[in-house]
Amino acid sequence: MQHPQRIGKYEIEEYLGGGMSRVYRARDPLIEKTLTIKILTDEGAADEDAKARFLREAKVAASLEHENIVSVYDFGQYDDRPFMVMEFVRGEDLKSAIANQRAGDLPNKVRLALQIAGALEYIHSQGIIHRDIKP
Repeated sequence: MQHPQRIGKYEIEEYLGGGMSRVYRARDPLIEKTLTIKILTDEGAADEDAKARFLREAKVAASLEHENIVSVYDFGQYDDRPFMVMEFVRGEDLKSAIANQRAGDLPNKVRLALQIAGALEYIHSQGIIHRDIKP
């Protein structure tokens, strides 16, 4: 799949990764804000179950408001594929930070663990079980 230059009104700036969906750093030119866009691949869009899971994920994520959970701002369709627009968070993923010994000292690691636990506690209080936790 070739990477698009735009998805709806959003200008694609960089491919970040993905599997059944592709994740991009993008820009909303109207409000001049950097965002993240997650869009289902062609293969994912051809699978009705995958599309339904993606839509459920977008709806559930958009309903959550917590300082340690990425906010979802928008949802739409592009070339018959669903996409969601999320908060862009700068920085390194936790897996890389740990592997490269950049997760900090023990107090910082405990702080990170407490932030993760707080986010999980919040989503559990909303009746949601997160089945895809990644560092």
